Amino acid sequence: MSRIECPTHLPELVRNLSCSINSSSSFSAEFALAHDVWNTRGSYTFKIRLGSFMSNRTSVDLDLCQALETLQSEHFLRLIADEFRRVANFPVSCPFKKNTRYHIDGFAISAKFIPSYAPELSFISDCMIFINRKQAFQLTIYGSLNRTRSNKKNLSTLG
Repeated sequence: MSRIECPTHLPELVRNLSCSINSSSSFSAEFALAHDVWNTRGSYTFKIRLGSFMSNRTSVDLDLCQALETLQSEHFLRLIADEFRRVANFPVSCPFKKNTRYHIDGFAISAKFIPSYAPELSFISDCMIFINRKQAFQLTIYGSLNRTRSNKKNLSTLG
């Protein structure tokens, strides 16, 4: 991961939104809400670039309250959900409570989940969060998949 952006579009609702890339090729983010929130939707896209060709690998629109309980259907999203549960304090069901500091501390995709035959590529991971049908905030991560030599073996790393 090389760059992260997290603009807020509803500052009267979404408070103290911040995000950063960590030295360990992971990211952290946090926010709080001005009131309890039930009606949340998310739009997630994962785009890859091979050379000059950009394509959507994953594109999903979902009800976040439902997803908190059941996000296990698609392999790539399941990897993300499992890691989220490990490093974040999101509730297992709605509502998101007001004045609670929700955080993600050190989210990363393990290199063991990336096939050894995966080509070098760049990616954009983009998540838009909507509350009551209004775009509340966005989290966009830019990065790349690179090959490195370690112990005379090719390993994939997400960085």
